[in-house]
Amino acid sequence: MVPQEKAQTVLDEYVDYAHDELTPYNVACALETFDVAVSVHAEDIDYLEEGYEDLLEAAAALTRGAVTVTSVRLHEGEFVDGSRYDVLEFERNGQLVSIPAEHLSDDYYDPAAACNAIARSAASASNARTTASTTTQWSSPLLSRQGHCRRTLA
Repeated sequence: MVPQEKAQTVLDEYVDYAHDELTPYNVACALETFDVAVSVHAEDIDYLEEGYEDLLEAAAALTRGAVTVTSVRLHEGEFVDGSRYDVLEFERNGQLVSIPAEHLSDDYYDPAAACNAIARSAASASNARTTASTTTQWSSPLLSRQGHCRRTLA
């Protein structure tokens, strides 16, 4: 649930666009503004490991304390045919989570791995609103044309 004050603030911010058709990107931005989703962008990032750490911390923050994410690490693998096969690891409430990631560059997330990590960081057996199977695999059909994925947590 979104608190009434937060909903009103977001509605006030988006009132000028009330009659415009929303693109998938606009929807993703609105959900982020409501603090119920995070978005994986397709833009250049400076450092992969720090980028994943920031992304997972943002996802965990949406759970309002139900989930903590720590010890984010990116174990770099070998380059094979233009791709590097890495393993993204983090601890979610003290439990180790490992996710395979394919990086074509050190400057961009693996969108599927990032979305899967967000889903895995949001999983909570104690809160049905944030439950996601720990075997959930996000694939490219779930990504919009702009390279965004959404994982709503509320």
